[in-house]
Amino acid sequence: MTAQLELSLVNEINDAYDAALKDAEAVRRSASSAVKNAYRCGVMLNQASKAVGKANFPQWLRDHCPKLESGYTTDWMRLAAAVDRSDIKLDDARSMRKLLEIIDVIEHPERQHQQTATNVSPDVHIIRYATNTRTEIAKLIEREPIATWPAMRKLTLKAQLEEFVRLYEQL
Repeated sequence: MTAQLELSLVNEINDAYDAALKDAEAVRRSASSAVKNAYRCGVMLNQASKAVGKANFPQWLRDHCPKLESGYTTDWMRLAAAVDRSDIKLDDARSMRKLLEIIDVIEHPERQHQQTATNVSPDVHIIRYATNTRTEIAKLIEREPIATWPAMRKLTLKAQLEEFVRLYEQL
């Protein structure tokens, strides 16, 4: 590679990296704002539904807020109710991930049913959790062999797995 080509690539790579980070931050802020607004709207919709009565609410919504689409209103009401029942804080990055997970469950109710089916025994939930955990760790190791991991990642996983070892020994 010539020095001129190398310099050109270095500059382009750095510029593309900076642009990607800037865009990612803008997307994060936009997503955060969208979730907060959806939550706020959901809270008010829940208040209105309670005030006019559940049976009267669909007609009230059509009469007073005709531009709202029923799919969004239902999702946002469910989002607000889920957030209000949890410890999620709208300004916390971890909570934003939780909110996005909640939204994903709302958009895919079949997953919610699979995850929260009440007719499934606790043993099935434990087995699913253990299987999913084992599968995710195996995928990670397949993508990145443990020998290539930074020391901190190894220590983190080791600490988490120690809990499973203690549980295993109790069984």
